[in-house]
Amino acid sequence: MAPCRPSISDKRRTFARLHESGCFAIPNPFDVGSALYLQSLGFEAIATTSSGFAWTIGHADNRVSREAVLTHLAAIVRPPTFP
Repeated sequence: MAPCRPSISDKRRTFARLHESGCFAIPNPFDVGSALYLQSLGFEAIATTSSGFAWTIGHADNRVSREAVLTHLAAIVRPPTFP
């Protein structure tokens, strides 16, 4: 059975709580591996980096298609699971 993932509402509450506590660091991973690593370090929220992704595929920040960005974001949000 897959682990229970937080709902969108849960994520919104967590993000609002982070803001209430003052300043906080929010890292910007550029791929699934760096996102999972940052999560393992205990970060409760992460952002994404458009330029970091663009550069990893050899493009300028403003030269990546919407489809490519959405595919990339989906991979970060729902990384693959392995047996």
